[in-house]
Amino acid sequence: MYAVTKGTFIGEFFVFMETLPEHYRILSLPDFKLRKIEKKFIIEAIKRDILDLVKILPKTAYYTCKSEYMHRIATGQKDEPIN
Repeated sequence: MYAVTKGTFIGEFFVFMETLPEHYRILSLPDFKLRKIEKKFIIEAIKRDILDLVKILPKTAYYTCKSEYMHRIATGQKDEPIN
C-alpha cells in the first residue's frame, strides 16, 4: 500500500489490485475509488516522493480490499484514470 504524499490525491492510499500491460488498477482508500494509473506514472511518482510505500498489507486486509474491488467492478463503477 502506498500513501500519496503530494498533489491532487494527497491523503489517499493506493492498494494495487491488477496489472495490465501499460497500467495498474488500484483501489484508492479511504473512499474505495477505482483508479487506473500508467506504469510510467508510478515509477516517476515513487522517484519524486509522491508515493511512499507504507505497508505491505496482511493477506486478510488485502482480501478485504480485493473483495471490495471486485464488488465495485461487478456493479459497474468505472476507473478514474490518472495520467
